[in-house]
Amino acid sequence: MKQNIEKICRLLVFTAACFLLKSSAVQASEMPPATPVAADAGVVQALEASGPALVTDYDDVSINCSSKTIGTGETFRLRLDNAGDGAVIKWTSSNEDVVIVGRDGKIHGISGGKSIVRAVYEGRKYTCKVKVTDEGLAYAQYELQKGETLRLHVRGIAGKVKWSSGNRNVAKIVKKMDGHVCIKGIKNGTSTILAKKGKKTFACKIRVVKKDKSVIYLTFDDGPSLTSTPKILDILKKNKVNATFFVINYDKKGEKLIKRAASEGNAIAIHGYSHDYAAIYRSKETYISNVTKLQDKLEKTLGCRVWTTRFPGGSSNLVSRRYNRGIMSRLVKEVDKLGYSYFDWNVSSGDAGGSTNSAQVYKSVTRGLRKNRDNVVLMHDFSNNDKTVNALDSIIKYGKSHGYEFKVISDSTTAVHHGVQN
Repeated sequence: MKQNIEKICRLLVFTAACFLLKSSAVQASEMPPATPVAADAGVVQALEASGPALVTDYDDVSINCSSKTIGTGETFRLRLDNAGDGAVIKWTSSNEDVVIVGRDGKIHGISGGKSIVRAVYEGRKYTCKVKVTDEGLAYAQYELQKGETLRLHVRGIAGKVKWSSGNRNVAKIVKKMDGHVCIKGIKNGTSTILAKKGKKTFACKIRVVKKDKSVIYLTFDDGPSLTSTPKILDILKKNKVNATFFVINYDKKGEKLIKRAASEGNAIAIHGYSHDYAAIYRSKETYISNVTKLQDKLEKTLGCRVWTTRFPGGSSNLVSRRYNRGIMSRLVKEVDKLGYSYFDWNVSSGDAGGSTNSAQVYKSVTRGLRKNRDNVVLMHDFSNNDKTVNALDSIIKYGKSHGYEFKVISDSTTAVHHGVQN
């Protein structure tokens, strides 16, 4: 297009020059003879050599793809064929929560859903309907705190994947395993993690930020329950804070509570389909099956794969020794190998044992908190746990008034682990 405009301009200049020469000739016939002036032959030859101006035939311009299905994190380049080099094209996406598009027409699948990508060129519009599936990367973009490590999982990408970091000084790939990689935040800045498989390219845009200093992670085990969970959700919502729920098997009513918790910004994690120590700690296979069975069910409920888990009784439990000596030492390695992040706690409310009323729950939690660290607080939302429900509002107010920030456990939260004793 730019070349066409330049040619048109040269033609106009040449036409104007000819007109001036003709006018000069007419004037010269009416004036006394003068000394002739030679024309600049080089300029004339250059203008004549430019030829006729070229104008884009808009009927030949088309988008290279009218519909496209891509995975989460996948990139694909849209273009306008026959628009010419240097064409000015404006690209937009109707739903940037699903697809974003760059100035060069490259689309990037952000999350599952649909969007219409439009290109405007010389006043004309060209569209591509884009569908994003849940296959690909778990995240297309992620904010990672300095020092944290993100487990980036993949789905539907079979075989060997080539991974790379656009800026290893900002975000570095520290471990590659089947189904996921571990990415560590090194310093503040941005980096793009690329996963290439055959002709497909997937990208996760990482932004590394400063780490929070004093954080409280409220966690609730053994729910959902119809008596405790709704009240806890109401208190969290009123105080504008969120928590992480390590759930066990649930029915239709429990499913509604899980969906409500997730929709209000809380995190859902795996405690296990069953909490029966004798059944789950019988062997490595029975324990992993107990985790994956609930993981599959949660995926149907939430529409996403959950990778955060907590061992019933914690990784330091001794009760497992009754059923299989040494099993916890094997399990902590196995869950890590499979891509899970397991969490214990460093603050206990005692609401499943020592604390018998809300005052004791409050005292146990507030005395266990420490500044300049991640405080993972263990509580429970099993049926009729009124002592925790009644203490929760005061615990939150204490945390806020003492400068703590409340967050949910994510795929990059640094795990708190106990010492394994079996």
